[in-house]
Amino acid sequence: MLSIDFNPINFLGVVVVAHLCNLFVAWFIHFLFHQNVLGIPLYKIHLNSHHRIEYNVYSKSDYYWAISEHVTSGLFFISSLIGYHLLFSSWVAWTFCIDALVYMVTVYYLHAEYGNKDSWLSRYYWFKKDRLLHKIHHSYDKKRFMNSKNYAFGGPMAGHLMDRLFGTYQAIKNLKSIT
Repeated sequence: MLSIDFNPINFLGVVVVAHLCNLFVAWFIHFLFHQNVLGIPLYKIHLNSHHRIEYNVYSKSDYYWAISEHVTSGLFFISSLIGYHLLFSSWVAWTFCIDALVYMVTVYYLHAEYGNKDSWLSRYYWFKKDRLLHKIHHSYDKKRFMNSKNYAFGGPMAGHLMDRLFGTYQAIKNLKSIT
């Protein structure tokens, strides 16, 4: 277990590292939902629940797909929180966990606002850009789904840092004229 003395400088460093780790964890979970992992077609869960929202086709099976995606996401997320507590001393682990929770709430809120044409966030350049990048992510059809891009949610702080680092970033053509 890694133990770090608490002081303001260490705290700021831990907050930055925690946020970068949580950006990676969220990116990685979303990336996994576009893959076939150890013979488990995680991409089918995500494709049949979340990505079908775009088509406004709802059935009982869509509901079950959505529930299975949220349960699976929750298990991945809880696993990361447990991992933080196994790796770090109490204040460091709590810093990582609190950042993870705040980040996930932010991600869910931003994602809900992407679909809201009248969102109060639409006045911000970073939001317009993120909304367009997410639209690119949702533009991949069933045949190309496993090769889709722009998995990250970063908002104004991180943008698509993990997508850029791992080669899954797809830029917006004519961004200046759109925003």
